[in-house]
Amino acid sequence: MNTGRQIEIHTNKTLSLENALVKDIVIFNAEVEGSEDSDVMLPDVIAEKMRNEIIFSGATPVGPLIQRTWTSADKGALIISLLLQADRYIDDVNPIYRMEPLIKVSNCLYTRFNGFQDDIKYAYQKLEVVAYEENIKINGNSYIVFLGPKDDGTITTDIFMEREEG
Repeated sequence: MNTGRQIEIHTNKTLSLENALVKDIVIFNAEVEGSEDSDVMLPDVIAEKMRNEIIFSGATPVGPLIQRTWTSADKGALIISLLLQADRYIDDVNPIYRMEPLIKVSNCLYTRFNGFQDDIKYAYQKLEVVAYEENIKINGNSYIVFLGPKDDGTITTDIFMEREEG
C-alpha cells in the first residue's frame, strides 16, 4: 500500500538567497552563547524579532524563515543561523544581526519534506544514505526552508545539504 510518504532526492540543486538578515546562535557543548536571553532558542520568537527589524528599517520581509545548521572548527561549536530575506539590502541593522547581499549554495542534495515535524529526521537520513550510496561527500552544512504548517498538523520544508567542494 502506497501511503504517499516517499522522499524524493535530487543531487544537484542550488539554494539562492538575496538580502538575507542573519542571526547566529552559537552552541558550545550544549551551552548557548548569550543564553541570558530567555528566547535564544525559540526560532519563532527570533524570527518575529527579525521580521520587526526588517520592517523597522523600511524594508519588507520576503519568503519563509530559513535555518542553516553548521559546525565551526575554529570555534569548536555548532552554529544555527536563522535567515530571513528582505526586499532590499539594509545598510544599518542592529549589531546582533548581519546582512548578507547574496548567499548562493550550489550543487546541493535536496528534498522537499511533507509530514510531521517529528519525522523530518527520515528526510535527513535518506539524504545521508543517498550521499553514501552515490559516493557524494557532504560537509555537514544543511539549510532548511520552512514553507509552512498545514491544517492537518504536518509541515512542508525544503532541505538542502551542502556537498563538499571539488
